[in-house]
Amino acid sequence: MIQQNAVLGTAYTNNFGDVQATHVFTVSGSVWDDTTSPDGLRSTEPGLSGVTVAVDTGMSTLTDGAGNYVLYAPGSAGTVTATETNPSGYISTGAIPGTGAVVVNADTVRIGGVANGGASTGNQFGDALASAIVTVTGRVFNDVNANRADDAEPGLVGVSISYPGGSTTTGANGAFSFYTTPGTFVVTETNRTGFVSTVAISGSSAVTVQDDDHVQVTAANGSTISGIEFGDYNGTGGGAIRIEGKVFFDFDNSRTDNGEPGIAGVPVSASGGTATTTDSNGRFVLFAPSNAGPVNITETNLPNYVSTIALTVTGVSYVNNDQLRVNAPISGTTYSGLEFGDKGESIQFDGVVFNDVNADGSDGGDPPLGGARVMATGGTSMTTGLNGAFTVYAPSSAGPITITEIDPAGYVSTIASAGSISVTAVDANHLVIASPVAGVTYTGNKFGDFAGVQVLGSIFEDRNVNGVWDVPYEPVITATSITLAGSGGLTAQTGASGVYTLYAKAVNGSITVTETVPGGYVATTPTVLTFPGAAGQYFGSKDFGLQPPACGADAYEALNDNLYTTTGVVLTAGESQTHTFHVYDDKDWAKVDLSHGNIYTFTASATGPRADAVLALFAPDGVTQLAQSDDVGLDFSSQIHWVAAGTGTYYLRAAQANPTLAGCGTTYTLSMSVKPTMFIYLPLITKNYP
Repeated sequence: MIQQNAVLGTAYTNNFGDVQATHVFTVSGSVWDDTTSPDGLRSTEPGLSGVTVAVDTGMSTLTDGAGNYVLYAPGSAGTVTATETNPSGYISTGAIPGTGAVVVNADTVRIGGVANGGASTGNQFGDALASAIVTVTGRVFNDVNANRADDAEPGLVGVSISYPGGSTTTGANGAFSFYTTPGTFVVTETNRTGFVSTVAISGSSAVTVQDDDHVQVTAANGSTISGIEFGDYNGTGGGAIRIEGKVFFDFDNSRTDNGEPGIAGVPVSASGGTATTTDSNGRFVLFAPSNAGPVNITETNLPNYVSTIALTVTGVSYVNNDQLRVNAPISGTTYSGLEFGDKGESIQFDGVVFNDVNADGSDGGDPPLGGARVMATGGTSMTTGLNGAFTVYAPSSAGPITITEIDPAGYVSTIASAGSISVTAVDANHLVIASPVAGVTYTGNKFGDFAGVQVLGSIFEDRNVNGVWDVPYEPVITATSITLAGSGGLTAQTGASGVYTLYAKAVNGSITVTETVPGGYVATTPTVLTFPGAAGQYFGSKDFGLQPPACGADAYEALNDNLYTTTGVVLTAGESQTHTFHVYDDKDWAKVDLSHGNIYTFTASATGPRADAVLALFAPDGVTQLAQSDDVGLDFSSQIHWVAAGTGTYYLRAAQANPTLAGCGTTYTLSMSVKPTMFIYLPLITKNYP
């Protein structure tokens, strides 16, 4: 069928070609859009229209609206190749061969047995939009020397690689590739018969190795993830085994692994196979051929260590404390869970965790506490039982040893108490043995925990009375002890540091801390703090501000000196007044009575270390500024010289140059001096003229 727009009066010629079906070979199929599930397998995905498909005998066509195509080839061709050309922006995900066809690659199928009147149907090609899918490539190699690295070793063909929704097998040189949807997914390698896995290599930051058979990939739309590798080992060609285990520090000499730490750097070897040293966790992995008879696994002790036990698993027998044996190795098998226990020079650390009911840091009459975790650096750890007791071990050769206690849920630490002079408390959760001595048991150590919250804070000297602790300009108050009370009834006092540690109970999901203001002080922040909290939490920076007695208002504040309209302060000649900028943005006004023609000097002398007075003179209306002075001389004093233009009451105003500095240390003196105007009289000479 041909559809054409016709113009009146115009003649058109259209040709149709027909061939007798018995004289040609028919090739048909479809192209589908594999974007939503790019696995090269067609399910319900739609067809892709406008895609070019051609046979190598010369004919090509475009797929119709449903993605279908039909091609013809001479019956004498014998073999026909059908090839699909990807649309712009698409990549091929797979080809499905039709009748009598085989797949050449994702774009091509080859059809044999071509004869006139014959047909090959169902030849399908999958295409996916490259910007909407993820491409993953990698390789499986034959780790001939089992060193868990790719030393340009040959690839392994026919290894299964699976991923969510699909799988593939490795081809030439062990290469594999597949397409999938974006997101996070796991790629799994399944060993060929007789092989064991030696290593998985990520190849990029988008890939995380989970173990030697699995990697996790995180990929976005349109990305290509490459460089993934899996290494497999087959011994000398007759199969191999993998051996996994641990060398542990048998601190308690129990000849069993009671969660004790591994020992790093221990040599371990498999007869006829590989040798290695244990990692930082005491773990080892070995490989050996499976067709060379029994395999001995031998551990060599580090200096100053002796073997205490060797633990077997199914298929592995005990030889001695340094050797285990796989008597009848089974090709492709992983023997895991083997363990060797070694005992070296170590210390023992004993103590108890108690429930510090009144949070006083003493266990007098307090019950023991279970559920606390205690651990020694480089050594063992344990959780306390109902009696609160703990015993942990650590190598004595590891240098300083820290014992850490982790509070049970709902508890906070109150104290760590050393049982001897060889042990030092670092904080309420840590004790340290600076110079551990092998064979010594350190006893009498204690940790106290409280069922509630811990609140830390300071009482600071709010010098500028702004309700904010302006560190480092405002120090903590150490001159007096201040009492804090918490919800739950417990109290605390500030010490010489001006800091408090208060233990409190959460009441209906809230914590309350109340400050008792000492005599002579004025609170500049709320004296009660309430904040949400739950048992087991630590809170810091719950601070309170106080204005000390010496930093309060001066005597002139009672005369309403904050405004020129209200001030009752009068400054007279020869007088000196002491003022303080006692609050934020404080301004001090004073009246001065001036006489016409006299010369006046007004001085604001900074006597406090934080005073910086700016002095201004105003006309009798209190609004018109006549003069201003700041920082006369080498200090922060101010001075105005003025000749009175008229007689009357004028106004002086002193203000802090930095209005946020107030309170302690802002004292200044205000004074006035006067000199009368000096008049010079010249003699009058009279001369008579003739």
